[in-house]
Amino acid sequence: MVGPETNHLARPAFYGGRVENFAYGKVPNVNVYDINSLYPHVQGITKFPHPRYLRLAWAPPLSGGWMGWEGVCECEIYIPDRFVPPLPHRFDKRLFFATGNIRGCWTIAEVRHALDVGCELRSVRWVLGSKVTFNPFTQFVESMYKTRAALRGMGDNKAGLVKLLMNSLYGRWGLNPQGGLYTLRQ
Repeated sequence: MVGPETNHLARPAFYGGRVENFAYGKVPNVNVYDINSLYPHVQGITKFPHPRYLRLAWAPPLSGGWMGWEGVCECEIYIPDRFVPPLPHRFDKRLFFATGNIRGCWTIAEVRHALDVGCELRSVRWVLGSKVTFNPFTQFVESMYKTRAALRGMGDNKAGLVKLLMNSLYGRWGLNPQGGLYTLRQ
């Protein structure tokens, strides 16, 4: 079950979004595409580990059944030299996308992706996850997107507020409950 201990264990796997410019200025023969409400869209389709079925496995085998779960793990992984390394790494209170042997906490989905692009799993300290998944945000995202579309259709400026609420959901996950919540008042 999810509680303060599981939250504390999983928290290092939260890094936030990655935004980088790989080229500046005019880039010939490149098309630019924008996905409408990308953060809410991804949150609406992503599968999350079901909190009632969470399991904590210490030192599981490298290629165990946990690779089919959703959740987080702490592991050591080798990332070969590449233009865009796949995993974030915290060092000295800064975030890097490093190559070589690194140890960290990532989602199992991120580790699967890293392995798909040629990284090597060296060791696994623990895995917290579940093979049973669900999506707690699908209904929220669909409802908010319909509300936003209706407000936009009426020319109502509240559509921007609804978009802000949808895009802010992802950032709310990263709030540290130990730090407390803040309220802005006029």
